Amino acid sequence: MCSLESLILFDPNCWSAFGTFISGLAGLIAIFIAWRQLSKIAEQSKIQSKQLAVLEKQLKDTQIWSKKKSSQEALDKLVLGHFPDLRSKLEFELGCDISDKKLTYGKVIKNIDVEKKQKIDETLIKILNILEVICLNIDSKILDEDICYEYLGWILIEYRRWSNEFIETRRKKANTNKVLELLDKYADRWKSKTSVLKM
Repeated sequence: MCSLESLILFDPNCWSAFGTFISGLAGLIAIFIAWRQLSKIAEQSKIQSKQLAVLEKQLKDTQIWSKKKSSQEALDKLVLGHFPDLRSKLEFELGCDISDKKLTYGKVIKNIDVEKKQKIDETLIKILNILEVICLNIDSKILDEDICYEYLGWILIEYRRWSNEFIETRRKKANTNKVLELLDKYADRWKSKTSVLKM
């Protein structure tokens, strides 16, 4: 056993034991400090994870808002732009009543002259192309489908129904079913959605 006097007199056996004790104590202190630092890092990591989750939510909310805003702007342009004039021309000037379930493009063009058919075709393709572009933007996640459905649901479904023979003729000429493909996709989807809503 080492006494204080042995330590003061530099007894090598005592100093060796004391050095071992000090080394052990220093090791424990180092372990405690490392544990505290790791605890702080873990705590900071939790805080950073929470901050990252908040940032991700804000980014997602901003994207959703931006998509809805883009949808509204696109529909505003549609309502205030060329689309209403085209619909008016087709439905009133050229006498194509899209809302009449008994009428279709095929029935309307049976007994008309070539010039009127050409005017109907020119107007109809413009309308269908506008609707296809909107469907493309929905499909590309640029526009919000629900917002577009609220405004265009009936219009898209009925124009597709009324124009079916015209669309098929265009596909045969182009030798591909890709012509107005997204218009078909959303008209079918929205038609089944509308059927569910009616029940």
